Amino acid sequence: MAISNKKGKNKLYQYEIYGHNTLFPYSNGDTFVEVDVDTLDNILGSVSRIDMIKIDAEGAEPFVLEGMKEIIMKNPGLTIIIEFGPGHFIRNGIDPLNFITSLMNDGFNIRQIKEPSGEVIETSVDYLLNAFSENIILFKGDRKYA
Repeated sequence: MAISNKKGKNKLYQYEIYGHNTLFPYSNGDTFVEVDVDTLDNILGSVSRIDMIKIDAEGAEPFVLEGMKEIIMKNPGLTIIIEFGPGHFIRNGIDPLNFITSLMNDGFNIRQIKEPSGEVIETSVDYLLNAFSENIILFKGDRKYA
């Protein structure tokens, strides 16, 4: 099963590098299997409280977030950790600047997780747009991460 912004079936492209499977192919002719696709709202909608969600979906992160709007609304203390990979987004037809701007417009604070220490630091839109891939934390309200 894969997580996205709608329920149905989709191709899941498979790669030898562990963790790089994706709903969006890197090139024509890539190997795939057909999988069920659903939203986190459908799958976890009955859970009374969710504190944290980690999303690393090789560029499908915006679709996963779109499919969890109810979870975000019902869990104001939710922390979301996502991979922010501008190249993945572009490959999938998503403008990285529009995506990060929409996160900020939705009220999310954005911090970077510094590798390999795990330290949570301030970041900038320019830095993220020029990075290959960074893990970022999304949250609303005033919270401290260390």
